[in-house]
Order: sequence, then structure tokens, then C-alpha cells
Amino acid sequence: MHAQRPNKHFLLYPNPQLIFSTFVHFLIVCYCLNGILYVILFFIYNCLNIELFFEI
Repeated sequence: MHAQRPNKHFLLYPNPQLIFSTFVHFLIVCYCLNGILYVILFFIYNCLNIELFFEI
């Protein structure tokens, strides 16, 4: 039971592997969000082009 108690040293010096995995997950999430935004912008751009094409 003694080992499961939060350790001050652990809080001050977190596990580098934990930081790395968190950073990797953050990058993956950002990459996915950028991909989704790019697709949405691409569709909006195409819709605007089609509307402009019909106006001409």
C-alpha cells in the first residue's frame, strides 16, 4: 500500500516515457484535426467555386 501513495518525486519529475506518449497522442490528435479541417475547407471551397461557376 505504501508504494501506491502519490510520490512527490514522481510529481516533480514525471516519467519521460509518459511525457513522450502524451506528446505523441497530442500530435496524432492535431494531425487528425488538421486533416478534418482541410477536408471541410476543401468542400467549402468547391461549393463556392460551383456557385461562382453557375453565376457566370
